[in-house]
Amino acid sequence: MDISSAALALWAKKPKKYNRHIYDAQNDTGYLPLLIHLWDTANVMRKLWQSWASQKLKNAIVEGCVDEETAELARYDPGGKTENRVLSTVIICAATHDFGKATLDFAANLRSGDSDPVDQALRHFLGRAGLLPSGSFSIEHKPLRHALMSQILLQECMGLHRSLAIIAGSHHGSTPDAHTLSRNKFKVQRRHYYGPENGPEIEGSAHRRAWEETWKELIDFSLKISGLETVDDLLKPNLQAQVLISGLVILADWIASNELLFPLCDIENPLFRLPSKIEMERRADAAWDRLKLTEPWEFNSDWMQDDFYNLRFGLNAGYFKPRPMQTLAKEIAESIDYPGIMIIEAPMGQGKTEAALAVAEIFAAKSECSGIFFALPTQATSNGIFPRIVRWVERLGSEKHTIQLAHGNAEFNDAFIDLFPTNSQIEADSTDEQRLFAHQWFSGRKKSMLADFVVGTVDQLLLMVLKQKHLMLRHVAFANKVVIIDECHAYDAYMNEYLHRALMWLAAYKVPVVILSATLPATQRRNLVEAYLQGRTADFEGFPDSGNTEWMTSQEYPLITYTDADKVMEQHLPSSPPEREVEICSLDWEALEDTVRGAISGGGCIGIVVNTVRRAQELGDQFRKAFGEDVVEVFHSAFLAQARADKESDLLLRLGKDQSHRPHTSIVIGTQVLEQSLDIDFDLLITDLCPMDLLIQRIGRLQRHKLKRPPGFERARCFVIDLDSDEVNRGSIYIYGSYLLRLTRDLLPSLLSFPGDIPRLVQAVYDGKYNELVHDINEDYSEDQKKYEELIERKKRKARSYKIEKPSLSDTMIGWNSDEPADHEGEASVRDGEPSIDVILVQQISEMQIKLIVSGEVVDINEVPKNDVAMLIARETLRLPLAITRWNEDVLIDELEEKAKQFSLFQESPWLKGSLILALDDLLCTKLCGFMLEYDMKLGLRYSKKENGDDSNL
Repeated sequence: MDISSAALALWAKKPKKYNRHIYDAQNDTGYLPLLIHLWDTANVMRKLWQSWASQKLKNAIVEGCVDEETAELARYDPGGKTENRVLSTVIICAATHDFGKATLDFAANLRSGDSDPVDQALRHFLGRAGLLPSGSFSIEHKPLRHALMSQILLQECMGLHRSLAIIAGSHHGSTPDAHTLSRNKFKVQRRHYYGPENGPEIEGSAHRRAWEETWKELIDFSLKISGLETVDDLLKPNLQAQVLISGLVILADWIASNELLFPLCDIENPLFRLPSKIEMERRADAAWDRLKLTEPWEFNSDWMQDDFYNLRFGLNAGYFKPRPMQTLAKEIAESIDYPGIMIIEAPMGQGKTEAALAVAEIFAAKSECSGIFFALPTQATSNGIFPRIVRWVERLGSEKHTIQLAHGNAEFNDAFIDLFPTNSQIEADSTDEQRLFAHQWFSGRKKSMLADFVVGTVDQLLLMVLKQKHLMLRHVAFANKVVIIDECHAYDAYMNEYLHRALMWLAAYKVPVVILSATLPATQRRNLVEAYLQGRTADFEGFPDSGNTEWMTSQEYPLITYTDADKVMEQHLPSSPPEREVEICSLDWEALEDTVRGAISGGGCIGIVVNTVRRAQELGDQFRKAFGEDVVEVFHSAFLAQARADKESDLLLRLGKDQSHRPHTSIVIGTQVLEQSLDIDFDLLITDLCPMDLLIQRIGRLQRHKLKRPPGFERARCFVIDLDSDEVNRGSIYIYGSYLLRLTRDLLPSLLSFPGDIPRLVQAVYDGKYNELVHDINEDYSEDQKKYEELIERKKRKARSYKIEKPSLSDTMIGWNSDEPADHEGEASVRDGEPSIDVILVQQISEMQIKLIVSGEVVDINEVPKNDVAMLIARETLRLPLAITRWNEDVLIDELEEKAKQFSLFQESPWLKGSLILALDDLLCTKLCGFMLEYDMKLGLRYSKKENGDDSNL
């Protein structure tokens, strides 16, 4: 391929200071010619398409580039003519992404003088090629971003359609908006591309012609390596395809920009000829071999076998026999031709997780996905299920897979850390026996979702529709997978706004979704299905089978609602005798201690769930004195992260299904953290009043398994504190509002039958059908209901601020994710809450030393901690109470930063960079913004407002 000296003179990259040791160039003389980088990126894109992307992802892009009939035919001809034509379009997007670096603004961004040999040589090459104005020249204006110039050049000068040019303009993660494009049109901003407006006869100058000829040469080069002849051969992707191609371009660019994988050239041996195609393919092969990304999931026929559940979940100790609900879920999945959304409503402890994984594997095989994402409401529930997902993936087959735990504290999870290969460089040098591993390349907030199998908080899914930089990468990740959403009832109206929009985008990519819940209101069921169908069909205005609406209001249980293409269906299990009955009793707060004392006279394990941390601490303090520290355990969110993880593991061990570690007598006092996905079993449950669905979740921890019970616990009983009182606890009202609490209080029966009562009670509270359940109810809920509905509407309006548009509302990415919130605000934006601040608590034992509260490690503060010590420090994290952070956030941060100055060397550790470290005294106390803080090893962080020296409220 003949290339001019001008095109060869253009540069793309110079060495980053921290990378200058990794290539052979001496005296910092490394650089990368633009043509080489564009070719590297194109070759990486080809590798990603052929060896990493799932057929599902490729189909989604194909469907966005050709008509529906052609796309359907292409599904049955993978790698055929249509797909190859789409691939050529995708590759040219990679080969032109840095087109804006072929401009004066970028090329002339060089230091003058002899101080830098690379810049001096590049200035000489560019000047000799006629790309720099003669004489002494420097850029006096503010340069335009090269990504923006790429888009403008490709669209206005090279003839690319705007649906392709926008991909180059977005390759740094943000899409330019219409206003930015309008005021930076090529004719208005020519000086940025080839020289100053006041130059000598710019319109006809040789200098201008040199740039224009070089651009023509670059576009011909890009077409050639893409296998195309003219820009007219390029396809025009729709919005969804633009997003996915853009995400792949970002990924390809990041890989091709890594100097460990693609070494720089040496300016002392500059590029005077273009390497051959074979040479560049060998360069790409070497990089790909070192990177070691796994190939797509190869499906087997296990799911077609009768003992499928046992193959996936059977233990050495015995055969796994599926429950009726699990069998039904598998049969439905097998019958579906076009997987869409499936909602499984079933009681706690019925094996919804195994059913979801079985369905996900079948859906993945039918849709040709390459993995799953399992979403849960909290970090604790994500940590709890992670080992189960690991065991499941290890049984899928003999090929290698990557896995990630995706939440803010994943790096402190030992089960996850153990999956990293010993080699911590970019490549994952796993052994042949290690089929499942955590790939170093997928570490970090923006890339973690790209692994094959991911377990994480639901935030990771909701962030898919929050305007954020590099959002396209997240869309690529989800378009590759089946998505499972657990505990769907746990998400409030604010989060549901994001969830519904996420479902629309998942449906637009035809991503199968499995939703799990034990207590899902019928209105929410309908909204979830409706959101998915809106994304799947652009002109969706109502449910296609208007006569089949029973699923919208059904109170059958267990119930499975699902779609096949655009049809909605439901199946339920036949009615059966109640599996268990729970006696509901009211209990006065004043009688709580005596009731517990009488209940455990012969032993037993009692769970007490209250609605606030302070209430749990006060009760824990009282009960530790009354019953002994060895008997009482307190569990809530105000413990240091490591202590909370240890407590959770201990609870699962002692109160789980295995009775061998069960204590004779135990009292566990906790908050809402006990109601979500923890497989623990109490003989007796005592709880504060809370909304019906959450109350049922709490009761799901009562006699959950078939265990031998101590005397007095033959019958399942749940005491609800102050159930008969006309007044509802103020702390509970602050959290849940009075409407749901009053309804729950008045509708709760004295005998609760599981599972039959679950749907009718939940629907009565959330769908406003309480009169159908209790006809003689005399309470007037209208005022409370009005306040509740106004609150829901406020939450919905608030959630709309940063959401991306529906997939059907535009044909271009222009402005798609502009106006994004700051990165640190992103995750907070998908949850409705007040500002939160995490700190690391340590104990100061001298001016030069601290002691870690949980691990007991003594650390010098006058040196940078080693990685293993830094990890221990980072695990001593805790979120400050809202009472402290709510009113004086700026003042609070200033005071924390001032107190943390003594730990300045800790900021040099990658594990601790940006952390706020707060030192406590020898009594584990400190003052902060007018509050007294005390960390109690048994009760967690306590605080009080210090007034006139009085800290008695601790």
